[in-house]
Amino acid sequence: MKTGYTKKSKYSLVATAHRNDKHLMSVILGAENKDVRANVAAQMLNKGFSMLSTGAQPVSKTTY
Repeated sequence: MKTGYTKKSKYSLVATAHRNDKHLMSVILGAENKDVRANVAAQMLNKGFSMLSTGAQPVSKTTY
């Protein structure tokens, strides 16, 4: 996992997670604060694992 902050780019995060022999990664850029950054990453990873359990491909792009 890697976090970052600059005035221009705001808060960023690269996070990974592992469940049931599956690995996912989320990349958050431009979040308004640390809490938003962490919550969005968790939501993305949870959605990805949920989609994997149904056979869908967990590719997502969200703009804030």
